[in-house]
Amino acid sequence: MEEPKESGYRSYHLVYGYQNKKYEKLNGLQIEMQIRTAVQHSWATAVEVVGAFTAQSLKSSQGNEKWLDFF
Repeated sequence: MEEPKESGYRSYHLVYGYQNKKYEKLNGLQIEMQIRTAVQHSWATAVEVVGAFTAQSLKSSQGNEKWLDFF
């Protein structure tokens, strides 16, 4: 989180794998948790919403330069 991507995105990601003797067919499934502040979450949500409405991949740093500069 101390070194955001060029796009401004920052978050701490935790990935956990599921293990259970009773439901072995589910073993190996993963869940990802993102740790971020309320402001970081708002920023990430805004980038995703604008990207969806403008059909651009802003969160991957692709799209209209004006939107990329805004975020």
